[in-house]
Amino acid sequence: MKARKTAHLVAAVCVTFALLLAGPSWGRQNARLVLEPTARAIAQANRRDASQMYDASMATAFARLLYSYCDFADELGRREVGGVPVGSVNRPSTISAEDAAWEVDWIFRVLKYGYAGYQCFGGDEAFLAAKGRILQALSTRSGDLPIEGYESLICDHLGFIQDGHLSLGRTRLCEFYSLFWNPEYEFGRDEDGFFVASDGSLRRAASIEGDDPCNYLKPSISETGDIIFVPGVIRPRLNAGFAIKVKYRGGYSETIHLDQMVSTAQRGPAYELGAIDDAPLLACRSYGPSDANLGGLNAFVDDVSRLRDERVIILDIRSNPGGSSQYPTAWLWRLMYQLPRAQQIYANLTTETAAALLDSMLSSYSDEAQTPKDAAAFLRQDTDRSRPGWSSIHHAAGAIVGNQPFIAVIMDSLVASAAEDLVLGLRHADNVVFIGANTRGALATGTVGTCWLPISRLGMRVPVALNRVEDMTNRDGLGLFPDFWVDPDHAVERAARFLRKHLVPDSSR
Repeated sequence: MKARKTAHLVAAVCVTFALLLAGPSWGRQNARLVLEPTARAIAQANRRDASQMYDASMATAFARLLYSYCDFADELGRREVGGVPVGSVNRPSTISAEDAAWEVDWIFRVLKYGYAGYQCFGGDEAFLAAKGRILQALSTRSGDLPIEGYESLICDHLGFIQDGHLSLGRTRLCEFYSLFWNPEYEFGRDEDGFFVASDGSLRRAASIEGDDPCNYLKPSISETGDIIFVPGVIRPRLNAGFAIKVKYRGGYSETIHLDQMVSTAQRGPAYELGAIDDAPLLACRSYGPSDANLGGLNAFVDDVSRLRDERVIILDIRSNPGGSSQYPTAWLWRLMYQLPRAQQIYANLTTETAAALLDSMLSSYSDEAQTPKDAAAFLRQDTDRSRPGWSSIHHAAGAIVGNQPFIAVIMDSLVASAAEDLVLGLRHADNVVFIGANTRGALATGTVGTCWLPISRLGMRVPVALNRVEDMTNRDGLGLFPDFWVDPDHAVERAARFLRKHLVPDSSR
């Protein structure tokens, strides 16, 4: 009997030891997996404080960003604004100065009555001054302008706009930011909390560019899945990198060259379900409800219902430019039966111009269930009679929601718009990590309409909704930051190794 008990004890010890060596299993079990304390502290430092879920004063501040229409006497008619060319666009190669001056007036009338960010970026004072400078430049022209030069002339004078949605021709009226970094240099933290070089020297960083090293060392993930820190600076995208100087304790110093973190465009269907390291891998590249995407988007929403019992989900949204936010919203609801969300405040334009712009955009959508039949009726169903041209202001508090499967989100600098809505929601779930690069930043406006300039035939994308999330800060071009900065091309594989090392059973439950 004693020998049998000893044998059972030895067998139990062997099984336990084998499980510890194997790491956590992603199978369907009751124990929720969470980040271990060090990794969780890094993620939590990148989140909004729970006390900032609602600020009543935002409504007053937001109302000041809405243009006050006295009348609509000089607004263009819907037929003058709308209309999507059938087939290819027959664009001229040049435009005369006279035609350009007429069309510039047309552009600024569309912006005044159709662009929700008009007052936010300076209103009449800023836009009419820009129009005057453009017309002055045109008045000095004796010959025709190449269409590309004409586009540049207009956009160069609209540089005060920082909007990830607004565009004219091929030009986005937004300055975009990237992380400039050098992943060849890795730092760790010693027992006293100092950043130390991981090259074997164990030198402690005293300062970087004369400042606290914390401001220049970003949390990252090594090739083996360990937490490291790499030198990096977030700046507007430049044509070349630059250098920073690191001083160590003891007098040693070195110069580290930084280059832009680049996001490679990911190809593939709108949605694809796979697996990596026994965890479901959901790749979602678009939320645009076109004919080609509808089947995949419906599967994206449907699949999550049967993934609710998984312990880990890896969600790859790299290169997702957005589309309809109803798909990520439905996905979150199916997963949690609640909606994690940021504090949000928004209003829609309800003008004739906004309706014409939106009609042009809706004609390209194929999902009848998600697409309003009539843009004007859709916009005006919530008209605020005290504020002509606008809907009511909608102000919703943030909500933090618990999620059973641990979710790792892989993102890059091509993630925008409705895909950023998903990131905003998941930032308010309590068991999520974000890995990769900062998103593109297309948050300040939404519900993007389209039109074609009547003479040059340049396309213009104009958002008719104004948004603010979490606070009144405009993050367009800057985007939402990951918890761990990792080259997007290697982020999925490193995320899987990171999860194996840094997920533990939730002891609080």
